[in-house]
Amino acid sequence: MKTWINKKNVGAMFLVLILLLTFFSKTIYTYHLPEVTAVKPFNGQLSKIEVGYGTVRWAGVDSIYIPEEGIVGEMYVQEGEYVKAGQTLFSMEYDREENDRKLQEIANNRTRLQLELADINLRIEAAHESDAELLKARQSAAEAAKYAEAADVLYEVGGISLMELNEAKNQASYLRLKLANLTREAEQKKEFLRLESEEKKLELEDLSLLEAPYQKTREIHNNGAVMTAKEDGMLLSFHVEKGKKVEKDTLAAEVGTGSDYILECPVSLENDFIASGDTCSLSNASHQVKGVIAGVLPGAQEKVVKILFTADGVAAGETFAVLFQKKSTTSYILVPNAAINKDDDGYYLKQIKRRDGIMGKEYYLVRSDIYIGDSDSENTAVIQGVTFFEPVLLSSDKTAVVGDVILLKNAGDFYEE
Repeated sequence: MKTWINKKNVGAMFLVLILLLTFFSKTIYTYHLPEVTAVKPFNGQLSKIEVGYGTVRWAGVDSIYIPEEGIVGEMYVQEGEYVKAGQTLFSMEYDREENDRKLQEIANNRTRLQLELADINLRIEAAHESDAELLKARQSAAEAAKYAEAADVLYEVGGISLMELNEAKNQASYLRLKLANLTREAEQKKEFLRLESEEKKLELEDLSLLEAPYQKTREIHNNGAVMTAKEDGMLLSFHVEKGKKVEKDTLAAEVGTGSDYILECPVSLENDFIASGDTCSLSNASHQVKGVIAGVLPGAQEKVVKILFTADGVAAGETFAVLFQKKSTTSYILVPNAAINKDDDGYYLKQIKRRDGIMGKEYYLVRSDIYIGDSDSENTAVIQGVTFFEPVLLSSDKTAVVGDVILLKNAGDFYEE
C-alpha cells in the first residue's frame, strides 16, 4: 500500500512538472530573443528644421565724413550711446590761415584779370572808332574807280592823254588795294581782341570754380567746427581719435538708424531647403520676431543666411536663435530615420514577417532593399522597395539581424493575436 502511494505521489509530481514546463516553455524559448519595437511606413510630408545663431546689426547706417582737413577736437559721446538728430558728436579744429591765403590769392588774380579785360574792352572800342578811317578809304576807292571809268570815255573822245588815263587807273587800283588791306587788318584786330576777351572771361570762370571749395571751407570754419548726428540712432563706431589730423572725406563715425535690422546666420552646407523670400523665427530672452530671408551665400565650410527684420527695442549686437522650418510640398512614403540600415549593397529595412513556429506564431526579420530620397531630422522618404502594409524594425534591446526570430513588443499594432 505504501509503495502504491509513493508511486502515486511521484506520478503527480511528474504531471505537475510537465504542466509547469509546458506553461513556461514559451517564456524560456523567447527569453534570449531580441525584443523589438516596430513601425509601419506612413504617408506624410518632410519637415526640414535647422537652428542657427547670429548677431544683429542695423540695416540703416548713417555714415559721417570729415568735410575738410583738420584736427579732431573734443569727443562728446561714446560708442553705444543713443543720440538725437542734431546732437554734437565731436568737434574739429581747422587751419584757417592756409584757406584764407588761397582765397586772397584768388581775389588778387580776379582783380588782375578784370583790369586786363577792361583794357581789352577799351581796345575793342578803339578798333570800332577806326571804322571811320576805313569808311573814308572806301569812299576814296569808290571815287577813284568812278573817275577811272570816266577817264576811259574822255580818252576815247580825245579829252585826256593816254598817260592821264593810266594815272587814273593806277590810282583806282592803288586805292582798291589799300582798302582791302585796311579791311583785312581791321577784321584781324577785332578777332584777336575778341579771342583775348573770351580767354580772360574763361580764366575768370575758372577762378570762380577754384574759389568755390575754399569758400565752402570758410563757411565751415565760420559756422563752427562741430560734427552732428543727422538722425536719431545709436553711435556704432568712431573712426577718428581726439588730437589726430584727418583728411577730407575720411569716414569719421557711423550711426545706426531706424528699426530695420540685419542678422547673418551660418547654416550647414547640406542645408538645401532655405531660400530667399522664406520666413524664419528669431528669438532671445527679450524678443520674438519674424524675419525674411534676403539671401543665402555659399562658403567653403558653411552657408550664410542674410535675414531682414523690423522690431522696436532691439539693439545692435544682440544675439538671436534662428529657427528655419519648412514642410515639403510633396507627400512621400516615410519611415523613421532609425529604421534605415545601410551596408555595402545599399540601403535596406528589416521587415517583420509572421509564421507558424514550434511554439505557435513567431516573428522574424527579412531584408527589404530600398531606394531613399530626401529626409529631415526624423524621417526619410522611401522612393522604392516598401509598402504601407508590412511593419519594419524600429528599435531593439539587442542586436537583431536579418533571419533572426524576434519578440515583437507591439505586435497588437499590426497583427490580430
